[in-house]
Amino acid sequence: MIKSILILYLMSNIASADTLNEIHLNQNDKAPFSGSLFTDDKTQDIYKTYQDLDLEKALNQSQTNQINLLNSNNNLLTQSNGLLLDQNNKLMQANKSEQTLNDVEKIGCFLLGVVVTGLAVKGAASLKP
Repeated sequence: MIKSILILYLMSNIASADTLNEIHLNQNDKAPFSGSLFTDDKTQDIYKTYQDLDLEKALNQSQTNQINLLNSNNNLLTQSNGLLLDQNNKLMQANKSEQTLNDVEKIGCFLLGVVVTGLAVKGAASLKP
């Protein structure tokens, strides 16, 4: 039963496919169907309009792609700037801690020099009669 229905359906599609073919008419010929006929100039205008619409669609798609690429580049630049700022902050902190350590070393060396000089003066004073 299903096979019969499918066969009938396919045959009806094949039979109706003939109506999709192009029919050329000469002047004063009667059309075999109802509807509107266009002159060659009007047909060219309609075809050109569809070509223009296709071109506009392609242009819009290209602009959309360009905007998407610009947004992607902007996101990458923002991430890159964030990473650079983080690295800069870490370097500044490392430099500050190194500078603090350097200052402590200088103070320590100065105090050690004072102590050694004091001991040298005391030692020299004890050697004199």
